[in-house]
Amino acid sequence: MNVAKNLNLADQTDSTYTETHIKNTCNIVIQSDNSEEKRTIDFSGYSFDMNTQNSVTFKDLNIYARSYWGLVYNAGGYTVDNVNFTGSQLIYTKPSINSTLTFKNTITANSVSSYVGPLDGKTRATQQNGEQQILQFEGGTHQIIFDENSNVTLTTEDANALEIDGGTTTLDVKEG
Repeated sequence: MNVAKNLNLADQTDSTYTETHIKNTCNIVIQSDNSEEKRTIDFSGYSFDMNTQNSVTFKDLNIYARSYWGLVYNAGGYTVDNVNFTGSQLIYTKPSINSTLTFKNTITANSVSSYVGPLDGKTRATQQNGEQQILQFEGGTHQIIFDENSNVTLTTEDANALEIDGGTTTLDVKEG
């Protein structure tokens, strides 16, 4: 999906959590239509359950979200490429899904207790009130890849940046 304009999903439903199941499973790419201009998506409380080994890519975006289930949870692969994230949690997977997460280029992800929606100026509280990690793997076998020359900053208000609740997670840090 090429995003040609800023999107505010809070215009549809503005809550801390709205689960939506992805019915047609396939690899998904969500990216700005112009790599020179990052588009903004405020997911508000929307969290999309993939529940397959398919993958999702976020590229050249500013993303805001309230749900602690992440943007798309239970995906087999995640690529986060040149993204700024502000919200509760970026990635969450359950033990039934083995995931590979790849960070490319510059990534800044901040878990916060609330944020001011950049598209409508409304203050939105996030789930867990700032006590949420950026990445959470609940069992299973996972790999986190910091690609060549990537610059990744993960911050939280009052939690670990990475939570591993069992299983095995390996880190692969490439050169640069």
